[in-house]
Amino acid sequence: MAAVLIVAWWPTVQHLFDVVWNVDTYSHALIVPFASAWLVWRNFEDDQRMGAPSVWGAAALVPITVLWMMGRAMEAAIVQHLALLLGVQAVFLACFGWQATKRNFFPLAFLFLVIPFGGGLVIPLQRITAEMVVSLLSATGVSFQADGELIQLSNGLYEIAEACAGLKFLFTSAVTGILLCYLAFESWWRRAAMLLASVLVPVFANIIRVYTTLLIAEATDQDFAKSIDHVVYGWVFLSIVLFILIAIAYRFSDKHDELPVRPEPQPPVASARIWHSLIILPALAAIWMHAPLPKQQQCSVEEEAAPLCEGCGYRLLPSTHAQLAYGFEGADADKSFMYRHGAERFSVVAGLFAPDRQNHRVVQPIYRGLGEGWFVLSGAVVSDQEVDGIHFEEMIIWRGEERALLWRTHYVGGTFADSGRDAKMKLGLARLSGESPVAAAWYLSVT
Repeated sequence: MAAVLIVAWWPTVQHLFDVVWNVDTYSHALIVPFASAWLVWRNFEDDQRMGAPSVWGAAALVPITVLWMMGRAMEAAIVQHLALLLGVQAVFLACFGWQATKRNFFPLAFLFLVIPFGGGLVIPLQRITAEMVVSLLSATGVSFQADGELIQLSNGLYEIAEACAGLKFLFTSAVTGILLCYLAFESWWRRAAMLLASVLVPVFANIIRVYTTLLIAEATDQDFAKSIDHVVYGWVFLSIVLFILIAIAYRFSDKHDELPVRPEPQPPVASARIWHSLIILPALAAIWMHAPLPKQQQCSVEEEAAPLCEGCGYRLLPSTHAQLAYGFEGADADKSFMYRHGAERFSVVAGLFAPDRQNHRVVQPIYRGLGEGWFVLSGAVVSDQEVDGIHFEEMIIWRGEERALLWRTHYVGGTFADSGRDAKMKLGLARLSGESPVAAAWYLSVT
Protein backbone atom coordinates (compact mmCIF):
# COMPACT_ATOMS: atom_id res chain seq x y z
CA MET A 1 0.00 0.00 0.00
CA ALA A 2 2.77 2.41 0.91
CA ALA A 3 4.53 1.62 -2.38
CA VAL A 4 1.38 2.50 -4.34
CA LEU A 5 1.14 5.81 -2.50
CA ILE A 6 4.78 6.70 -3.15
CA VAL A 7 4.65 5.74 -6.83
CA ALA A 8 1.35 7.59 -7.40
CA TRP A 9 2.65 10.78 -5.79
CA TRP A 10 6.24 10.40 -6.94
CA PRO A 11 6.62 14.06 -8.09
CA THR A 12 5.73 15.13 -4.53
CA VAL A 13 8.23 12.65 -3.04
CA GLN A 14 10.90 13.83 -5.47
CA HIS A 15 10.27 17.51 -4.73
CA LEU A 16 10.40 16.90 -0.98
CA PHE A 17 13.72 15.06 -1.33
CA ASP A 18 15.15 17.78 -3.58
CA VAL A 19 14.32 20.48 -1.04
CA VAL A 20 15.78 18.74 2.02
CA TRP A 21 18.83 17.59 0.05
CA ASN A 22 19.67 20.90 -1.63
CA VAL A 23 18.44 23.53 0.83
CA ASP A 24 20.89 23.61 3.72
CA THR A 25 18.31 25.05 6.13
CA TYR A 26 16.23 21.87 5.95
CA SER A 27 19.06 19.33 5.92
CA HIS A 28 17.96 18.15 9.38
CA ALA A 29 15.04 16.43 7.64
CA LEU A 30 17.40 13.85 6.12
CA ILE A 31 17.74 12.03 9.46
CA VAL A 32 14.07 12.26 10.48
CA PRO A 33 12.76 9.31 8.39
CA PHE A 34 15.55 7.04 9.65
CA ALA A 35 14.93 8.02 13.29
CA SER A 36 11.19 7.50 12.84
CA ALA A 37 11.71 4.11 11.13
CA TRP A 38 14.03 2.98 13.93
CA LEU A 39 11.48 3.91 16.59
CA VAL A 40 8.73 2.04 14.72
CA TRP A 41 10.99 -0.98 14.17
CA ARG A 42 11.45 -1.39 17.91
CA ASN A 43 7.74 -2.23 18.21
CA PHE A 44 7.35 -3.91 14.83
CA GLU A 45 7.02 -7.48 16.13
CA ASP A 46 4.27 -6.46 18.52
CA ASP A 47 2.55 -4.40 15.84
CA GLN A 48 2.41 -7.47 13.60
CA ARG A 49 0.92 -9.55 16.40
CA MET A 50 -1.87 -7.03 16.86
CA GLY A 51 -2.69 -7.47 13.18
CA ALA A 52 -6.16 -5.86 13.02
CA PRO A 53 -6.36 -3.61 9.94
CA SER A 54 -8.60 -0.58 10.32
CA VAL A 55 -11.13 0.56 7.75
CA TRP A 56 -10.67 4.12 9.04
CA GLY A 57 -7.12 4.24 7.73
CA ALA A 58 -8.26 3.37 4.23
CA ALA A 59 -11.26 5.71 4.45
CA ALA A 60 -8.96 8.58 5.52
CA LEU A 61 -7.28 8.38 2.13
CA VAL A 62 -10.37 10.02 0.59
CA PRO A 63 -9.97 13.50 2.19
CA ILE A 64 -6.18 13.15 2.08
CA THR A 65 -6.30 12.58 -1.67
CA VAL A 66 -8.56 15.63 -2.09
CA LEU A 67 -6.05 17.66 -0.07
CA TRP A 68 -3.21 16.49 -2.31
CA MET A 69 -5.18 17.40 -5.44
CA MET A 70 -5.80 20.90 -4.06
CA GLY A 71 -2.10 21.32 -3.28
CA ARG A 72 -1.18 20.09 -6.74
CA ALA A 73 -3.62 22.45 -8.42
CA MET A 74 -2.42 25.45 -6.40
CA GLU A 75 1.22 24.39 -6.80
CA ALA A 76 1.45 24.63 -3.02
CA ALA A 77 4.31 22.25 -2.25
CA ILE A 78 3.77 22.31 1.51
CA VAL A 79 0.16 21.15 1.08
CA GLN A 80 1.33 18.26 -1.11
CA HIS A 81 4.01 17.34 1.44
CA LEU A 82 1.44 17.40 4.24
CA ALA A 83 -0.92 15.18 2.26
CA LEU A 84 1.91 12.73 1.54
CA LEU A 85 2.81 12.40 5.23
CA LEU A 86 -0.86 12.11 6.22
CA GLY A 87 -1.18 9.37 3.60
CA VAL A 88 1.69 7.47 5.24
CA GLN A 89 -0.12 7.70 8.59
CA ALA A 90 -3.36 6.49 7.00
CA VAL A 91 -1.62 3.52 5.37
CA PHE A 92 -0.03 2.56 8.71
CA LEU A 93 -3.44 2.73 10.43
CA ALA A 94 -5.03 0.70 7.64
CA CYS A 95 -2.38 -2.03 7.87
CA PHE A 96 -1.78 -2.30 11.63
CA GLY A 97 -4.89 -0.88 13.31
CA TRP A 98 -5.58 1.51 16.15
CA GLN A 99 -3.52 -0.18 18.88
CA ALA A 100 -0.32 -0.16 16.84
CA THR A 101 -0.96 3.42 15.73
CA LYS A 102 -1.40 4.57 19.33
CA ARG A 103 1.80 2.76 20.40
CA ASN A 104 3.69 4.48 17.57
CA PHE A 105 2.10 7.90 17.97
CA PHE A 106 5.41 9.70 18.55
CA PRO A 107 7.39 8.04 15.70
CA LEU A 108 4.57 8.75 13.26
CA ALA A 109 4.13 12.35 14.46
CA PHE A 110 7.92 12.86 14.43
CA LEU A 111 7.86 12.06 10.72
CA PHE A 112 6.04 15.36 10.03
CA LEU A 113 9.31 17.16 10.80
CA VAL A 114 10.42 16.09 7.31
CA ILE A 115 8.18 18.82 5.87
CA PRO A 116 10.28 21.91 5.02
CA PHE A 117 8.32 24.61 6.82
CA GLY A 118 9.16 27.52 9.09
CA GLY A 119 10.75 29.80 6.53
CA GLY A 120 8.69 32.63 8.01
CA LEU A 121 10.95 32.51 11.07
CA VAL A 122 13.86 33.90 9.07
CA ILE A 123 12.84 37.56 9.33
CA PRO A 124 12.15 37.51 13.11
CA LEU A 125 15.43 35.67 13.70
CA GLN A 126 17.29 38.16 11.50
CA ARG A 127 15.84 41.05 13.50
CA ILE A 128 16.69 39.46 16.85
CA THR A 129 20.21 38.60 15.69
CA ALA A 130 20.82 42.07 14.21
CA GLU A 131 19.53 43.90 17.30
CA MET A 132 21.55 41.76 19.70
CA VAL A 133 24.71 41.99 17.59
CA VAL A 134 24.36 45.78 17.35
CA SER A 135 23.96 45.92 21.14
CA LEU A 136 27.09 43.81 21.62
CA LEU A 137 29.10 45.92 19.16
CA SER A 138 27.98 49.08 20.94
CA ALA A 139 28.76 47.65 24.38
CA THR A 140 32.27 46.61 23.31
CA GLY A 141 33.06 49.96 21.68
CA VAL A 142 33.27 48.81 18.05
CA SER A 143 32.59 51.63 15.57
CA PHE A 144 29.71 50.81 13.20
CA GLN A 145 26.61 52.09 11.41
CA ALA A 146 23.44 49.98 11.24
CA ASP A 147 20.49 50.03 8.83
CA GLY A 148 18.19 47.15 9.66
CA GLU A 149 20.12 43.97 8.82
CA LEU A 150 22.96 45.94 7.18
CA ILE A 151 25.97 46.75 9.38
CA GLN A 152 28.76 49.01 8.14
CA LEU A 153 32.16 48.42 9.73
CA SER A 154 35.39 50.24 8.94
CA ASN A 155 36.44 47.66 6.34
CA GLY A 156 33.15 46.92 4.60
CA LEU A 157 29.38 46.44 4.56
CA TYR A 158 27.92 43.31 6.13
CA GLU A 159 24.40 41.93 5.93
CA ILE A 160 22.74 39.73 8.54
CA ALA A 161 21.46 37.58 5.70
CA GLU A 162 19.12 34.60 5.82
CA ALA A 163 22.07 32.26 6.35
CA CYS A 164 23.05 34.35 9.39
CA ALA A 165 19.59 34.10 10.96
CA GLY A 166 20.50 30.73 12.48
CA LEU A 167 17.44 28.88 11.19
CA LYS A 168 19.50 25.78 10.42
CA PHE A 169 20.91 25.87 13.97
CA LEU A 170 17.40 26.23 15.38
CA PHE A 171 15.80 23.45 13.31
CA THR A 172 18.58 20.92 13.90
CA SER A 173 18.65 21.65 17.62
CA ALA A 174 14.84 21.58 17.95
CA VAL A 175 14.55 18.23 16.15
CA THR A 176 17.28 16.79 18.37
CA GLY A 177 15.56 18.22 21.46
CA ILE A 178 12.18 16.72 20.50
CA LEU A 179 13.78 13.30 20.01
CA LEU A 180 15.58 13.57 23.37
CA CYS A 181 12.32 14.53 25.10
CA TYR A 182 10.85 11.21 23.99
CA LEU A 183 13.88 9.03 24.63
CA ALA A 184 15.19 10.48 27.89
CA PHE A 185 12.28 11.92 29.88
CA GLU A 186 8.99 10.82 31.42
CA SER A 187 7.95 13.95 33.32
CA TRP A 188 6.33 16.68 31.28
CA TRP A 189 8.15 19.53 33.02
CA ARG A 190 11.53 18.04 32.14
CA ARG A 191 10.40 17.58 28.56
CA ALA A 192 9.28 21.22 28.46
CA ALA A 193 12.62 22.36 29.91
CA MET A 194 14.57 20.33 27.32
CA LEU A 195 12.43 21.65 24.47
CA LEU A 196 12.92 25.23 25.69
CA ALA A 197 16.67 24.70 25.94
CA SER A 198 16.79 23.25 22.42
CA VAL A 199 15.20 26.47 21.12
CA LEU A 200 17.02 29.10 23.19
CA VAL A 201 20.55 27.65 23.12
CA PRO A 202 20.95 27.75 19.29
CA VAL A 203 19.48 31.28 19.08
CA PHE A 204 21.98 32.70 21.56
CA ALA A 205 24.80 30.61 20.09
CA ASN A 206 24.08 32.05 16.66
CA ILE A 207 24.17 35.60 18.03
CA ILE A 208 27.64 34.91 19.47
CA ARG A 209 28.67 33.35 16.14
CA VAL A 210 27.68 36.43 14.10
CA TYR A 211 29.16 38.86 16.65
CA THR A 212 32.55 37.13 16.79
CA THR A 213 32.59 36.79 12.99
CA LEU A 214 32.22 40.58 12.70
CA LEU A 215 34.98 41.08 15.26
CA ILE A 216 37.27 38.81 13.23
CA ALA A 217 36.33 40.70 10.05
CA GLU A 218 37.11 44.02 11.73
CA ALA A 219 40.51 42.75 12.88
CA THR A 220 41.44 40.98 9.60
CA ASP A 221 39.40 41.05 6.39
CA GLN A 222 36.07 39.82 5.01
CA ASP A 223 37.39 36.73 3.20
CA PHE A 224 39.18 35.40 6.27
CA ALA A 225 36.12 36.00 8.45
CA LYS A 226 33.88 34.16 5.97
CA SER A 227 36.21 31.15 5.89
CA ILE A 228 36.27 31.00 9.69
CA ASP A 229 32.50 31.33 9.85
CA HIS A 230 31.82 28.49 7.41
CA VAL A 231 34.49 26.05 8.59
CA VAL A 232 34.66 26.63 12.34
CA TYR A 233 31.27 28.03 13.27
CA GLY A 234 29.34 26.16 10.57
CA TRP A 235 30.18 22.76 12.03
CA VAL A 236 32.03 23.14 15.31
CA PHE A 237 29.49 25.48 16.89
CA LEU A 238 26.57 23.28 15.89
CA SER A 239 28.33 20.14 17.14
CA ILE A 240 29.00 21.77 20.50
CA VAL A 241 25.36 22.84 20.83
CA LEU A 242 24.11 19.32 20.07
CA PHE A 243 26.66 17.76 22.43
CA ILE A 244 25.50 20.05 25.25
CA LEU A 245 21.85 19.12 24.67
CA ILE A 246 22.58 15.38 24.62
CA ALA A 247 24.75 15.62 27.74
CA ILE A 248 22.03 17.53 29.61
CA ALA A 249 19.36 15.05 28.51
CA TYR A 250 21.18 11.98 29.77
CA ARG A 251 22.43 13.68 32.91
CA PHE A 252 18.88 14.51 34.01
CA SER A 253 17.07 11.61 32.36
CA ASP A 254 14.25 10.13 34.44
CA LYS A 255 13.30 7.37 32.03
CA HIS A 256 13.99 3.80 33.10
CA ASP A 257 13.93 0.65 31.05
CA GLU A 258 10.85 -1.46 31.68
CA LEU A 259 9.80 -4.85 30.44
CA PRO A 260 7.42 -4.28 27.55
CA VAL A 261 3.83 -5.41 27.93
CA ARG A 262 2.96 -7.78 25.12
CA PRO A 263 -0.39 -6.82 23.60
CA GLU A 264 -3.00 -9.43 22.86
CA PRO A 265 -3.29 -10.29 19.18
CA GLN A 266 -6.46 -8.98 17.51
CA PRO A 267 -8.54 -10.93 14.99
CA PRO A 268 -8.35 -9.53 11.48
CA VAL A 269 -11.34 -7.61 10.19
CA ALA A 270 -12.49 -9.09 6.90
CA SER A 271 -14.26 -5.95 5.71
CA ALA A 272 -11.05 -4.00 6.06
CA ARG A 273 -9.60 -5.86 3.11
CA ILE A 274 -12.35 -4.41 0.91
CA TRP A 275 -11.75 -0.89 2.18
CA HIS A 276 -8.07 -1.27 1.39
CA SER A 277 -8.99 -1.02 -2.28
CA LEU A 278 -9.26 2.74 -1.63
CA ILE A 279 -5.48 2.84 -1.94
CA ILE A 280 -6.10 3.21 -5.69
CA LEU A 281 -7.49 6.70 -5.01
CA PRO A 282 -4.07 8.41 -4.89
CA ALA A 283 -3.18 6.72 -8.18
CA LEU A 284 -6.43 7.87 -9.81
CA ALA A 285 -5.89 11.39 -8.45
CA ALA A 286 -2.36 11.46 -9.89
CA ILE A 287 -3.68 10.39 -13.31
CA TRP A 288 -6.37 13.11 -13.15
CA MET A 289 -3.92 15.86 -12.17
CA HIS A 290 -1.43 14.86 -14.87
CA ALA A 291 -4.03 14.64 -17.61
CA PRO A 292 -3.66 17.53 -20.05
CA LEU A 293 -6.22 20.30 -19.78
CA PRO A 294 -8.30 21.15 -22.82
CA LYS A 295 -6.03 23.04 -25.17
CA GLN A 296 -6.05 26.69 -24.17
CA GLN A 297 -5.86 29.23 -26.95
CA GLN A 298 -3.07 31.64 -26.19
CA CYS A 299 -4.17 35.26 -26.36
CA SER A 300 -2.51 37.55 -28.83
CA VAL A 301 -0.91 40.41 -26.94
CA GLU A 302 -0.77 43.71 -28.72
CA GLU A 303 1.71 46.45 -27.96
CA GLU A 304 0.17 48.98 -25.58
CA ALA A 305 1.18 52.60 -25.17
CA ALA A 306 2.35 53.77 -21.76
CA PRO A 307 -0.51 55.16 -19.65
CA LEU A 308 -0.34 58.91 -19.17
CA CYS A 309 -1.52 61.02 -16.26
CA GLU A 310 -2.24 64.50 -17.54
CA GLY A 311 -2.20 67.20 -14.90
CA CYS A 312 -1.21 64.94 -11.99
CA GLY A 313 2.48 65.85 -11.96
CA TYR A 314 3.84 62.52 -13.25
CA ARG A 315 5.98 62.76 -16.40
CA LEU A 316 6.73 59.72 -18.57
CA LEU A 317 10.46 59.10 -19.00
CA PRO A 318 12.14 57.40 -21.98
CA SER A 319 12.77 53.65 -21.63
CA THR A 320 16.50 54.34 -21.25
CA HIS A 321 15.74 55.67 -17.76
CA ALA A 322 14.46 52.31 -16.50
CA GLN A 323 15.36 52.09 -12.82
CA LEU A 324 14.18 48.58 -11.88
CA ALA A 325 15.06 45.77 -14.28
CA TYR A 326 12.46 43.14 -13.41
CA GLY A 327 11.75 40.10 -15.57
CA PHE A 328 8.97 37.51 -15.43
CA GLU A 329 9.81 33.89 -16.20
CA GLY A 330 7.48 32.50 -18.85
CA ALA A 331 5.44 35.68 -19.33
CA ASP A 332 3.68 35.97 -22.70
CA ALA A 333 4.31 39.72 -22.59
CA ASP A 334 5.92 42.14 -20.18
CA LYS A 335 6.21 45.91 -20.17
CA SER A 336 7.88 48.52 -18.00
CA PHE A 337 7.30 52.26 -17.72
CA MET A 338 9.17 54.96 -15.82
CA TYR A 339 7.73 58.23 -14.51
CA ARG A 340 9.14 61.19 -12.62
CA HIS A 341 7.36 63.20 -9.96
CA GLY A 342 9.55 65.93 -8.55
CA ALA A 343 12.77 64.30 -7.37
CA GLU A 344 11.26 60.83 -7.24
CA ARG A 345 11.26 58.22 -9.97
CA PHE A 346 8.36 55.81 -10.16
CA SER A 347 8.45 52.59 -12.21
CA VAL A 348 5.70 50.19 -13.25
CA VAL A 349 6.48 46.65 -14.45
CA ALA A 350 3.71 44.32 -15.68
CA GLY A 351 3.79 40.70 -16.80
CA LEU A 352 0.88 39.07 -18.66
CA PHE A 353 0.22 35.32 -18.68
CA ALA A 354 -2.39 34.57 -21.29
CA PRO A 355 -3.37 32.10 -20.00
CA ASP A 356 -1.63 31.01 -16.78
CA ARG A 357 -0.37 27.48 -17.45
CA GLN A 358 2.45 25.01 -16.79
CA ASN A 359 5.84 26.77 -16.96
CA HIS A 360 3.99 30.08 -17.38
CA ARG A 361 2.92 30.85 -13.80
CA VAL A 362 1.99 34.33 -12.65
CA VAL A 363 2.84 33.80 -8.96
CA GLN A 364 6.63 33.71 -8.75
CA PRO A 365 9.15 34.24 -5.94
CA ILE A 366 10.23 37.87 -5.92
CA TYR A 367 13.96 37.05 -6.08
CA ARG A 368 13.63 35.39 -9.50
CA GLY A 369 12.87 38.59 -11.37
CA LEU A 370 14.95 41.23 -9.60
CA GLY A 371 17.71 42.80 -11.65
CA GLU A 372 21.36 41.98 -11.06
CA GLY A 373 22.57 43.06 -7.65
CA TRP A 374 19.10 43.77 -6.23
CA PHE A 375 17.93 41.95 -3.08
CA VAL A 376 14.94 42.10 -0.78
CA LEU A 377 15.87 43.86 2.48
CA SER A 378 14.81 41.27 5.04
CA GLY A 379 13.48 42.52 8.32
CA ALA A 380 12.51 45.95 7.02
CA VAL A 381 9.43 47.44 8.68
CA VAL A 382 6.74 47.40 5.98
CA SER A 383 2.97 47.04 5.84
CA ASP A 384 0.70 45.94 3.00
CA GLN A 385 -1.30 48.72 1.34
CA GLU A 386 -4.73 49.06 -0.26
CA VAL A 387 -5.59 51.66 -2.91
CA ASP A 388 -9.07 51.86 -4.47
CA GLY A 389 -9.83 48.31 -3.35
CA ILE A 390 -6.58 46.89 -4.82
CA HIS A 391 -4.32 45.16 -2.28
CA PHE A 392 -0.55 45.58 -2.61
CA GLU A 393 2.19 43.60 -0.84
CA GLU A 394 4.96 45.97 0.25
CA MET A 395 8.69 45.30 0.54
CA ILE A 396 12.00 47.17 0.37
CA ILE A 397 14.74 46.16 -2.06
CA TRP A 398 18.37 47.28 -2.06
CA ARG A 399 21.53 47.30 -4.14
CA GLY A 400 24.62 48.76 -2.49
CA GLU A 401 23.63 52.21 -1.26
CA GLU A 402 20.39 52.27 -3.29
CA ARG A 403 16.97 51.58 -1.74
CA ALA A 404 13.58 51.22 -3.42
CA LEU A 405 10.06 50.70 -2.10
CA LEU A 406 8.32 47.91 -4.04
CA TRP A 407 4.60 47.10 -4.26
CA ARG A 408 3.27 43.90 -5.81
CA THR A 409 -0.21 42.72 -6.79
CA HIS A 410 -1.75 39.97 -8.95
CA TYR A 411 -4.72 39.98 -11.32
CA VAL A 412 -6.48 36.66 -11.91
CA GLY A 413 -9.48 35.96 -14.12
CA GLY A 414 -10.93 39.46 -13.94
CA THR A 415 -10.26 40.34 -10.29
CA PHE A 416 -7.31 41.48 -8.20
CA ALA A 417 -6.02 39.02 -5.60
CA ASP A 418 -5.40 40.00 -1.98
CA SER A 419 -1.98 38.33 -1.96
CA GLY A 420 0.18 35.83 -3.78
CA ARG A 421 -1.41 33.10 -1.67
CA ASP A 422 -4.89 34.27 -2.66
CA ALA A 423 -3.85 34.33 -6.33
CA LYS A 424 -2.61 30.73 -6.03
CA MET A 425 -5.94 29.74 -4.45
CA LYS A 426 -7.93 31.33 -7.28
CA LEU A 427 -5.75 29.68 -9.91
CA GLY A 428 -5.87 26.31 -8.14
CA LEU A 429 -9.67 26.30 -8.04
CA ALA A 430 -9.74 27.22 -11.72
CA ARG A 431 -7.36 24.38 -12.63
CA LEU A 432 -9.42 21.84 -10.68
CA SER A 433 -12.43 22.85 -12.79
CA GLY A 434 -10.44 22.44 -15.99
CA GLU A 435 -9.86 26.14 -16.65
CA SER A 436 -6.73 28.25 -16.94
CA PRO A 437 -7.55 31.97 -16.75
CA VAL A 438 -5.64 34.98 -18.00
CA ALA A 439 -3.52 36.45 -15.19
CA ALA A 440 -1.11 39.33 -14.68
CA ALA A 441 1.43 40.52 -12.12
CA TRP A 442 2.11 44.19 -11.40
CA TYR A 443 5.18 45.61 -9.66
CA LEU A 444 5.44 49.28 -8.71
CA SER A 445 8.58 50.80 -7.23
CA VAL A 446 9.72 54.25 -6.13
CA THR A 447 13.10 55.60 -5.08
